[in-house]
Amino acid sequence: MVVPREVLFGDVTPHGFIPLGAAPEGGRVWLSAIRERGSFAPRSGVEDDPSKKQIIPYAVLLRGQDMLLLHRLAGGGERRLHHLYSVGVGGHINRVDENRHDDVLLAGARRELMEEVTLTGGRMGVVGFVNDETNAVGSVHFGVVLRVDVWGGTPVSREPDELAAELHPIREVLARYAATPAAFETWSCLVLSGLDRVVEAVPPSVVTVP
Repeated sequence: MVVPREVLFGDVTPHGFIPLGAAPEGGRVWLSAIRERGSFAPRSGVEDDPSKKQIIPYAVLLRGQDMLLLHRLAGGGERRLHHLYSVGVGGHINRVDENRHDDVLLAGARRELMEEVTLTGGRMGVVGFVNDETNAVGSVHFGVVLRVDVWGGTPVSREPDELAAELHPIREVLARYAATPAAFETWSCLVLSGLDRVVEAVPPSVVTVP
């Protein structure tokens, strides 16, 4: 799924992690643009086209005082993110998501979660957005940040050759980020800088996963 840059942003391009309260009309402008003006295009045709923003659900998994830390391995498809740490489970929204849920955005997020990690149960909702124009990956993507409150069990990577996943205390993840920020993908750096807003946010709509 892609949305033309001018439809999404108009004349003002955001940067960083933008919590719902700081987004236009509490996020409704961007969410409406995605849901009403989004279309599907071959990935090969938009991967180097910053005039179109690929929409990426970016889910941060929390269980109590722990959060899921991911390590993108060399087997993953996005070579520009190999060997970096991440705090978000994310991926592209595809046509198949149109028929899985009334909300294509949440359907895409739910599918990506189920493809990448095992979950025994949880609740998920949008808490903000992330955008970065400083590198080639960020210039063609726009992230919708979701918080997933995991009910029980330990999420495990379904793609161990591509993605390592482990729960860590939030304070340890923040300490690791502070010590070696270059080891984290850019979006994760931006989200971690505003993690308190992610943890405290009340999502406008919530779905159950899996």
